[in-house]
Amino acid sequence: MKNKIFIDVDKVCEAYNANNLDFIVVGRIESEDLIIDLFNQYFAGLQDGPFNSRLLADYPGGRQHLVYECRDLEQAHAMMRAPTTKGGSHEAMLIDIFRAMLCDGISFPLFTEVREKLGLCYEITAGHQLYEDLSNFVIYLGTDPSRYEEAVEAVFRTMYKCKNDANLLKRAQGRIKGLMALQRESPVRVLDTASSDIGLICIARDFEEIISLINDIEISKQTTIQIICFQD
Repeated sequence: MKNKIFIDVDKVCEAYNANNLDFIVVGRIESEDLIIDLFNQYFAGLQDGPFNSRLLADYPGGRQHLVYECRDLEQAHAMMRAPTTKGGSHEAMLIDIFRAMLCDGISFPLFTEVREKLGLCYEITAGHQLYEDLSNFVIYLGTDPSRYEEAVEAVFRTMYKCKNDANLLKRAQGRIKGLMALQRESPVRVLDTASSDIGLICIARDFEEIISLINDIEISKQTTIQIICFQD
């Protein structure tokens, strides 16, 4: 366990106080002092506040704000993350299309190849997190600790194999357009898409404009994807 924490501490401290925040840590913990040091480093400044109005959980042995258990984990969780580009750019759309080509459902290659055919993981997903300044292309998989390197290698082989697959591109485009059509039936999803556009490109695009952009994408236009995602 490394001395790092990957949550927004400020937001946690805004929402919780010393009377309604519990910590449960499980894993291969090197020492009790490490947990205490992490707690003190990030959360020692939590102020007392009101208890939750709901009923408190009845923990065996009474309520404790910091609980840890040292044991070996039976799974390995691997996350491959690559910074990409500005979320409102055309290149970001290309990369998002490629994400859909890889893993936009159980019939797409990362699932069928890495999970079903090779049996190298029990869960695998791909995502493209869009932000105004710099976005993130992410692939996550959960696997056996003894096979995680084999699983990661299989992921990259599948990515290389898929990058010029025109039929796969067409399937991904069709799925994205179908999901967008369904989202038009939900005012909340329409507003969510519009607000995302406003945050990224300062203007909300209509359905037909986005569909046109998706239809215009061809394999020959995915140079950006190959440069960003397939550098050695």
